[in-house]
Amino acid sequence: MRHTDGRLLFSATDLSRHLSCAHLTSLRRAVALGEIEPPTPYDDPRAEVLKQRGIEHERRLLERFTAEGRAVEIIMQPETPFPERDPEEVAGHTREAMQRGVDIVYQGRLQDDDGRWSGYPDFLLRVDKASALGGWSYEVLDAKLARIAKGEALLQLLLYSDLLAQVQGTGPEWMHLALGGSDGPTEASFRVVE
Repeated sequence: MRHTDGRLLFSATDLSRHLSCAHLTSLRRAVALGEIEPPTPYDDPRAEVLKQRGIEHERRLLERFTAEGRAVEIIMQPETPFPERDPEEVAGHTREAMQRGVDIVYQGRLQDDDGRWSGYPDFLLRVDKASALGGWSYEVLDAKLARIAKGEALLQLLLYSDLLAQVQGTGPEWMHLALGGSDGPTEASFRVVE
């Protein structure tokens, strides 16, 4: 959550965090507005391990897509710190890749028309459904280490799907999770309208 030009800007992560803890949302809002100081960063080795496992999970998916012969465009490396990201530039590159009809867009950025809501879906998958882009459109796939689909992840996917509909002029039919687990990744798909 950020406060820019007199308004609050939200991400898909803010939405899923709100589902987990409404109080956290009020604290993050107070930090964004400068009403309280941000908490001192806590060096949690477990969080770093989970982050690395998540990146490895995404890389395995990238390798699979490449092995299948699909054209993958990497918009941004997942390790890029948020302060080093140019949100408008990343969103522009994402739109350009979608307009060209790239098979897989990795680590792009979607945002609504006024920039109030945004998010970084892990993957955008090209599907054969016409849209304002041409004879194709995209659906969202997010990689999660969880073994089952959780409400927070589905809420993120719904926001990404809504943002995607604004970019391509038509809503995606499906949204997907690549779940982790000891048995290897499994995919779960959900109809957006449901």
